Amino acid sequence: MTASLLVVSRGRLSVAVYSSLYEGGEGITQLRARVAGMRLLLAPDAFLRTYVGDRGLGWVLVRRHPGRRAWLDAVTRTLVELADGKRTIEQLAIDASERLGRPVPAPEAEGRLEPLVASGALLDVDHGWPAERAGRRPGLQVVLLDARRAARMRLEVAPGVGFDCDGRGGCCRLYDRVHLNERDVANLRSAYGDEHTPGGLLIDRALRRDRDDNPDGSFVLASVDGACVILEKDGKCGVHRRLGLERKPAGCRGYPLRDVLCEDELHVGVAVECRCVIDFADRAPILAAAQSLLARRRSTRWLQEVAAEVPATDARTFARSEYRVWREAALERVRAADDMVAWSLAECALLLGAEPMAPARLLTALRPILSDTHAMLALQAEDTAAHYSRVDLQRRLFAWANEVARRLLSATGKEPPQPGERLMAEQSLFTHGLLRGATLVTGLVALALRTLMARVAGGVATPRELLPVSTVEYLHRTHEMGKVVDDASVLVERVLRSSPS
Repeated sequence: MTASLLVVSRGRLSVAVYSSLYEGGEGITQLRARVAGMRLLLAPDAFLRTYVGDRGLGWVLVRRHPGRRAWLDAVTRTLVELADGKRTIEQLAIDASERLGRPVPAPEAEGRLEPLVASGALLDVDHGWPAERAGRRPGLQVVLLDARRAARMRLEVAPGVGFDCDGRGGCCRLYDRVHLNERDVANLRSAYGDEHTPGGLLIDRALRRDRDDNPDGSFVLASVDGACVILEKDGKCGVHRRLGLERKPAGCRGYPLRDVLCEDELHVGVAVECRCVIDFADRAPILAAAQSLLARRRSTRWLQEVAAEVPATDARTFARSEYRVWREAALERVRAADDMVAWSLAECALLLGAEPMAPARLLTALRPILSDTHAMLALQAEDTAAHYSRVDLQRRLFAWANEVARRLLSATGKEPPQPGERLMAEQSLFTHGLLRGATLVTGLVALALRTLMARVAGGVATPRELLPVSTVEYLHRTHEMGKVVDDASVLVERVLRSSPS
């Protein structure tokens, strides 16, 4: 179905076309008739970011799946923030009027929220939530440790890795949200007081609560042209410069470390989505930073843990102990391998009891997945171009990724390796990143495909803050590019079990 909807943008109404707007396929007239009685709540995969850019100060509503965005003015933002699943449209209009100090009639509130309901960014709690994707239990789970178990945790650090900062501020200009706790907020206020931040906003204007139903009560920072509002013009963090490393926001202080608990061991490695991990792998070892991270985990006790059972294939599950044996052997094999794509496919064959597949055949057989990946990145490129500033690094990244994904459709599998491939494979194993896939097999195939994508990208000009390998890893983790592989897990295994000849 296709329908024309009125979308609010900076106080004006403009027409936007949405295809297959929502499950059920009812028309916009029927939707309008229902919205008045809905009690709306922001979808779990949606969030607001305060954004200063070409249009001035506004708010972008980001929905992770399928990666759509909407530019909101102050009135629509207020209505979205008040949509807590308890208020009707009439009550939302009354409360928004009180908060804004001007009348917001119920029909206006309806008109502003209709397109957000249609796109799935706002959900009606009275008509149920979308069913969780059916399938296996994930190999990683978020847990809250009791105090005794937290005290038992011991550190295991990835060997031979280090990093330094190039000072370009690339990482501080890529992410939609910088999460802050109460202590982080206090540090920000201590650093700036009544002064303007480097982005030109006062701290209280730059801060907002992430969402009312967030159990940790975290805050998020505004961005200016996609950059964190406290990023200085020379690419340095303003809080780091004014107060020192230990008073930077906790999430930034721990970046680019990755940590996962496996039994009583906290395995800490690095994320190659930060290009400095690749450029400066022989710099400062991560032990001191890992020890600081361990102390924070013992304090908060929230962290990711390898599940008791790990999905290896569609039909086979590893006990945690069996998975650990496989992981240790796979680490040895990857360190001895010459080609990371061939290694990934050999590990798939081992898990499936099949013959390894050649990269060229994989690219041909998985053409539907490559096409879906290209479509996803093309959508993101179009969407970020419509809502973000011309200089926004994320916007430029998606334009680049769209072109690279297009080239991957005609790749031969013989493109030359790129810096950081081995490190990406090793850290995906060490920090259990493969378990973010539906199965170990889909995790390995996703790793092979993004390695091939990075190789194709060697011929496409990359923004100076990025590297091909770091960029595809960022897309995979932060924008869930690997979900395309997960959703086609049956096809993936059928292809891998077929003859490689």
